[in-house]
Amino acid sequence: MGACAAGVGGGAAECDDRAFRAEILEQKRIGGGDIDGWVGRKQTLAVAMLADSPRVYRGVVELIERLRNRARLAIVSTTWRENIAIVLRASGLADAFEVIVGKEDVAAVKPDPEGYRLALARLGLTADDAIALEDSVTGLAANTAYTFQNNTMSSWI
Repeated sequence: MGACAAGVGGGAAECDDRAFRAEILEQKRIGGGDIDGWVGRKQTLAVAMLADSPRVYRGVVELIERLRNRARLAIVSTTWRENIAIVLRASGLADAFEVIVGKEDVAAVKPDPEGYRLALARLGLTADDAIALEDSVTGLAANTAYTFQNNTMSSWI
């Protein structure tokens, strides 16, 4: 069983969709599977579900509203930018973030810190100038790996 299917590094969310689907098809001995087709179908379902019922953790909207005029805000996520945009629009936060880094922007998603490096570069900041707020174990690993050790709030937001 491959690293994605076995849940190494946190599971499918931390693996590229194509790699995860390829591992599953290989494990089930299904040859010639339409990986891009499966990824597209999954994304279509995700968009429909998010549009129908976007989920924002309690207190996040209020926190972002308090921070939006006091700090430069960015999102680094393991999901597609389209999914992030749907939730931000539904929560009234579409214009609160200066930078959004989705899984299509990086070669490796969390726990790899590439997304944090990219977001900070786009903001023109260093890790010393930033605070990372995270909602997952893999996110904490990513921002700790990128020297946010003293600037990380490890709460579930």
